Amino acid sequence: MLEVNRIQFVLANHPTPDRLADELDAMLAADGRCNPVDLRRAHFTPNRYDSASVAYTKRLLQHALPTELRSELTRALFRLHVDHDEKSFANDLYLTPDQASEMLAGGMAFGGHGDLHLWHDQASPEQLAREVAGSADTMNAIGAPVSGGAYCYPFGGQNDAVRDAVRAAGFSVGFTVVPALWSSSADHLQISRLDTNDLPHKSDPRCPWLAQVADQEVR
Repeated sequence: MLEVNRIQFVLANHPTPDRLADELDAMLAADGRCNPVDLRRAHFTPNRYDSASVAYTKRLLQHALPTELRSELTRALFRLHVDHDEKSFANDLYLTPDQASEMLAGGMAFGGHGDLHLWHDQASPEQLAREVAGSADTMNAIGAPVSGGAYCYPFGGQNDAVRDAVRAAGFSVGFTVVPALWSSSADHLQISRLDTNDLPHKSDPRCPWLAQVADQEVR
């Protein structure tokens, strides 16, 4: 199981996701390697989609905690709230190479999305190289073209070094999570996109383009 998927299923199965932050803090206090008081001060704020407590849980388990500790905690939470048999769960969850190849042959498209779904802009140069190469290797294994292909940055994390690595691997377009309309004249490795939660939607002052799109919908 990828850590990102463990986190998703823990949140989906927890009876009160907003209380998972308190549960996580208790685990951290018992472990002693990180101070939850300091972590709350740095990371307990809402984001565009999540409450402060849910965003806090995601930040800690995605990147704010040391790698080994993150892995230990996500495994423990997954066993507690989702399934004790992680291997069987993963076998049911993920596509096999043959299934992906069949989908490709049926007209579906595949793009790059990292190897372990790490935040690319927070990865070390070695981690970044493994993320992009692993993604390209997977696409090659199922017969999907890397050259001229698309890459979607995990969590939207990208910078100059990330784009250079993606470009060097042969990908031609890269998708961010910036909620805005995109012009074809802009950088093809920084394509913005509209989330499915955005449209149709009332005008949001944080996203002025929504008013423009809503007006177009009416017309």
